[in-house]
Amino acid sequence: MKKIVIVLLLFSITTVTSQKGNVKVYFKNGEVAIGKGKLKGDKYINFKEKSSKKSKKLNFEELNKVEMTLKDSVVMTFKLHPIIKKNKTRKKPVVIGKLVSGKVNLYIKGDINAVRNSEVYHNGQDFTYTGVRATGLIHYFMKKEGEIDAIHLNSNQYTLKYLLKFTGKTFDACPDLFSKLYKNLTYEDTLEDFIKQYNSQCK
Repeated sequence: MKKIVIVLLLFSITTVTSQKGNVKVYFKNGEVAIGKGKLKGDKYINFKEKSSKKSKKLNFEELNKVEMTLKDSVVMTFKLHPIIKKNKTRKKPVVIGKLVSGKVNLYIKGDINAVRNSEVYHNGQDFTYTGVRATGLIHYFMKKEGEIDAIHLNSNQYTLKYLLKFTGKTFDACPDLFSKLYKNLTYEDTLEDFIKQYNSQCK
C-alpha cells in the first residue's frame, strides 16, 4: 500500500505539458537552434536558446521538428502531426513525440517519465490499466510507416487490449503475428513493448 501511495504522489505532480529537456529546434527556414525547451499546450514550446537569458514561445507551425533529450539520455522527436480519430474523423493537428519507430510508429502526448513510471507501477501490481490515472494522463497515437495521419487510440486509462482494438489496418503487414502477440498479452506488457516486438518479428 505504501508503494502505491508514493507512486501516486509522484504522478500527481506530472502534467501533460511537463515534457521538457535539452532541445534542438529545426525551423522551416532551415535555421537550427540549441537550448532548453518545455512543451506547452497542443502546438507550442517555450524555448530558451543557450546564448539568451529570456525564453520565447515558439509555434510548431513554424518548425519542422524539435529533438528533445530527456532523462536517461532518451531522445524524442516532436512534430505537429495530422491526427484522425478511430472512426477516421479528422482532428486538429497536435504536437506528439515518436516513442517507437519501425513498420508501426508509436507516438505519445504527455510525459515520457510518466510512461516509464507507470510500467514499473503496473508490473508490480495486478491492475488492468496501461498507465497512470488523472494527472499522469498519456495519450497514444499510432501509424503505419509511410502513412500521413496518426490514429489517436485513446489514453493510458484504458487497457492495452482495448487500445489495440482500434488500430485499423496498421498491423496488416503481419496479421497472424499481430493475432499471436495479442492473444499472449499479459498485465505486464506495455503498448511500447508490443509494438517493438511486432516491428522486430514482422518481416
